[in-house]
Parts: sequence; structure tokens; C-alpha cells
Amino acid sequence: MPMEGMQEELLQLRRGGLYWLACDHVTVADRFARQLLAGLPAQARAAAVVAGRSPDALLDGLGSDQGPGELTVLHVPAAQIRPALENLPAELERAMASVPPLLLVSIPAAAWEDVDDSALDAWCAALRGWLERGRHTLLVLAHGDVSALCTRLFALNAHVAGLAQAYRSHGGLRYLLHFWSNGLGVQAAREFALEQTGDALTVSEDLSQAAAEATGSDQRSYLAQRSVLEGAPPLSSAWRLFEDWAALAGHAARAQASSILFAIDGNSQVEELARLLYALRRERGRALKLVVREMAPCLRYADERLLLASGATLVVPHGTQLSRFLTMLDTIHGHTWQRQLPEDFATALQDFRPPPVCGVVSAEAFAAQVHAVESGRAGRNLIHSLVVLEPMPGLNVANVLGQCVLRRDGDLACIAGPRIYLFLFACRRDGVERALDNLFRLPWRELVAGYHVIADYDLAEALRQTATDHAAAAAAPPLPAAAARDDTEAAPHAPVPLAPQCAPLPGMDAVP
Repeated sequence: MPMEGMQEELLQLRRGGLYWLACDHVTVADRFARQLLAGLPAQARAAAVVAGRSPDALLDGLGSDQGPGELTVLHVPAAQIRPALENLPAELERAMASVPPLLLVSIPAAAWEDVDDSALDAWCAALRGWLERGRHTLLVLAHGDVSALCTRLFALNAHVAGLAQAYRSHGGLRYLLHFWSNGLGVQAAREFALEQTGDALTVSEDLSQAAAEATGSDQRSYLAQRSVLEGAPPLSSAWRLFEDWAALAGHAARAQASSILFAIDGNSQVEELARLLYALRRERGRALKLVVREMAPCLRYADERLLLASGATLVVPHGTQLSRFLTMLDTIHGHTWQRQLPEDFATALQDFRPPPVCGVVSAEAFAAQVHAVESGRAGRNLIHSLVVLEPMPGLNVANVLGQCVLRRDGDLACIAGPRIYLFLFACRRDGVERALDNLFRLPWRELVAGYHVIADYDLAEALRQTATDHAAAAAAPPLPAAAARDDTEAAPHAPVPLAPQCAPLPGMDAVP
């Protein structure tokens, strides 16, 4: 698997080996798969098995002049994943006249959730035996929530030749190599920061070998905005208090490894504070501890992520007791900032701000906008929720949607057949019900029979189904008017026009 900047012994796959690469998002897994296929010589033979979704996304971007001379692509429907896994060698031999030396299997991590540890161990052992007998190499690309799966696979090193994990963290993509064995030896516990160049992933930094930055002589000093201590005096001679951000930032610009403590009490201050943090981190390096304490409930999920991406070491939520806050400060002593700072602040801001569109749109526009968010810069480092609502039986779906008021940029809705689809920008799964409480005028549980959140690896298929359902429901009542901005509400029914009529009043003659 070629990757610029990484040693050959960390990438090479051996014949007869079973390797796992666990990715937290399906697009990352697809990028690794394309990079591996593109690096194969023209005389090579390979097969790719894609489970639970169309293979098109995996192959999209692979040039006709790239990859092996013979590539067999197999598709496993979602309903057939379990039997296909249980009999994978037999299924491969049945589907192909001759099994090629290299095999890729792209599969959602959720497929392994109800497989117990002993069954997973037995599956890996049997597969390893088949691979060794046939001199095949298999790379399993699992995607989705892979943390629990990696923990289980780590104990199966007797059967698994290599285990690596790709995940998004600190504003960038990380590659954690748990263990990897091949003809060049065995490697373990290596971590790298990756960056994307075109469609290829390259190593930008070897985090496991990066030299620690000098901590400086001021590592025990605290420069704090006075309100951070809730009116308490300086706690020791190591503390200096300042009235506002400007005075604090002036002294922080000369610090090396001090703890710099900012207070925030309004949402309108987020961008200004993020810009200040970015400048300090850019000028003073990684050893500085930049801490933000929320003094009033004002930070949304996206705001907190913006502050962290702009250089904050720690964001302390509102309601944290002062004693607990001071304990948290002790835990970051000696800490060096590990995130990747964006090239400029405008880029950082763009990564955490929604596109300027919201409201009710057509199913086609909904699918296009969600795809644009998933594949674009805006919100790429945030978690979003795609929610399907099932209205109560007997309720008109358009009337139910008419009770939903979308005010935030990035929030979209559409009707597809009997269902309502909502895309909630920067909304984690645990915040969906709270978001629905805010969106509906009436109690949404009285309008909606149920809802579910679509997982990332089902997203493309769900959007295609949205368009299909919309076409099938063309004879249904028309959709509410599309809302271009958050101040436009959808009206489920247009008013009936009235015609004026003359009527005589008592004591007056009628007008002829």
C-alpha cells in the first residue's frame, strides 16, 4: 500500500496474511482502497468486495489507466452480509474462476457488533488458514464506529498479521498502527499525521518520533482573566490576573509554556476569541496552555470545536465548580498541544460554519445539499445527523412538516413519500431529541410515530432512496414551499382566494 513519507516495513503486505484497517468514516476507507489499487502494477490481479452499499463510491476517482490489469468487483447486499462473512472463502471461490492474490473487503463495522469474541477469533483463524494455503492476501477495510472492534482485534494477533486505525482527531487525519508484520519484520505502536494531496494520502508528521518542544521556564505560571476565578484573589504568586482579553493577550504574547485562561460569556464573542487563540498558537507554539472557561451557557457544539481547532488546549463548560476547574488545570501541566493548526484563520472558520441555506427543499435539492456538506469544507470536522421521521398514522405529512420551523443555517428538510427527512448541521446523535424539541411548534412526539438516525455508511443509499420515494409520491399533496432562509416558514396549504360581495346594511338601501 504506497504512501509517501511512510517506511516500507509499515506498509508491505505479505502473502497469506490477514490485515485489518479500521476507519472512522467510509470515505476514508474508500480513499485507502483507491490508493492501494492505484499503486498496483498493470500485470497484477485483485478483487474488491463491497458490503452493504454500492461499489461505485469506492471506485470513483480511480483512473482507467490506474490499478491492476484485472480487477474483479463484487457487491454484497446489506441483507446478505452475515452469510457472506461466514462463508467468505467459499463465496469468493464460487464467484470467481480463480481467486486473485490480493483481496479487499470493505464492510461496515456494525456488521461485527453481534458477533461474539470467540466467533470472531474462529473466523480470523479459519480465514488465515485459507489465505496461507492459497497464498492470498486479504485487507479488511472496516468503517464506522470502529473503536470497540479494534479493541477486540488487538487480542487476535495470532491470526491477524496487521491492525491499523485511521481516525479524525485534532482537526486532521491520524493513522495509528497497532501492529504490522511482513517479510521485513514486525512493527508496533506507531502514529502518523496524514494529509490529503489530490486523492492520495501522505504522511505529514511522524507523531511517535516527534521531539518534545521545550517547556520553558514559565510552565508553572498562570495568566488569567479575573472573572475566571469568580472574584477570588490570585491563588499564589504564580498567578497574575487581568481585566480583559486585550491586557491578557499582551502578556501571553511573551509567554513560552504558561497557562493562559480566558473567560467567555456570550456567543457573539466566539469568533473574536477563536481569532485571538489562533494568533497566540501560531506565534507562541505548542507548549502554551490556552484554556477557555465558559462563564454563561453560550457555546454550541460547533463553537467549542472551533475554539479547539483554533488553538485552545481545553474548553471548560459552564457549571463546572471552581475547585473542579483548578483540578482540570493541574491535569494539563506539561501538556503540549497536539492538534494541527489550519493554514489560516479563515480556513479554520470555514471548517466549522454551516452553508448559508436552510429550510424545506425538494428531495433532489436535499440530496445535493447533504452531499455537498459531506464532501465539502463547511462542517467537515463536525458530526451531523440525518434523521428520518415517520408521522403518526392519519396525519398529513405536509401538515406535520408545517409544524417544523428551521432557523439555523445548514438545517434542511424534505418530504419523500410518507416520510420526512431532516438534516441537522452540527448535531450529534445524542442531541437529536433536544433539537426536535426546539424545531417543532407542537410536541413532536404527538406528531411523529418514530424516528431513526441514518448511519454514515448508509447515507448514499438513503439519499438515493429519498429521490426514489419522492418520485413515487409525485401524486401526493405538493410539498411546502422551499425556504431559502431561516426567516421563511413553510405553509402546508395556500389560502383560498375570496371574492368581495355587496351586502345591504340595516336602514340603508342596497346599492344596485
